[in-house]
Amino acid sequence: GGMSPKGVDCSGLVRWSYLMKGILLPRNASQMVYCGDEVALDALVRGDLVFFGTPAKDGKPQRVTHVGIYIGNGKIIHASHLVRVNSLIPTEEDYYENAHRLIAARRL
Repeated sequence: GGMSPKGVDCSGLVRWSYLMKGILLPRNASQMVYCGDEVALDALVRGDLVFFGTPAKDGKPQRVTHVGIYIGNGKIIHASHLVRVNSLIPTEEDYYENAHRLIAARRL
């Protein structure tokens, strides 16, 4: 969870954002995925955490590698090299190239 003056990573951005609201989250996306309540991917609301990675398959557990915050209208804010806003909708100009790896969502 990078949250230093040298930069912020995805989990650092999410952790800092929620800390400002008084909610302490674990350090890494792979730990955050167990917080709050599971949300169906077609029922996202603003503030839900969205997780990307590899789904569970052939007896192997899911592997969470990235987290962002859903901000509505099919968009997320996340840190992937830079803090940025991207769309989860393939036809949008700002489509997140790894949106196809969306595997889970949680509501705190």
